[in-house]
Parts: sequence; C-alpha cells; structure tokens
Amino acid sequence: ESERFIRDLIRRQLITFPTMRNYVIIKLYDDYLKSNKGNIVHTLEDFSYDFNITERWVRKIHKKYTRIY
Repeated sequence: ESERFIRDLIRRQLITFPTMRNYVIIKLYDDYLKSNKGNIVHTLEDFSYDFNITERWVRKIHKKYTRIY
C-alpha cells in the first residue's frame, strides 16, 4: 500500500523519482551497514545492486543528503 502511495506521488509529480530514491537510500543506509557488520564496501555494493546505481553514486548521495533527511 505504501509503495502504491509513493508511485502515485511520483506520477502526480509531487516528488521526483531521484528525490524519493535519495531519501530511501539515506533512511536504509544504517540498516545496510548493520547487516554488513560495519563494512562500508559491502554496504555500497549492496546498495549498488539493490538500487541499480553505481557505488560512487551511493557515496555521493549519502554524503550530500545525510544532513538534509
């Protein structure tokens, strides 16, 4: 149900897809880091695989948006 709500927000152009993606990455980063026992390299690899973006983009998103969200 929440996924449908988010898709509707994007479809109505109330939020952009990159904005939502960045928010989700920031919110899930700690969970991924804990599941990888603090290994940042494995965390970045997991995000890269799950979100289909490069590890470099994950780093940029985390660095740039951590303070905002």
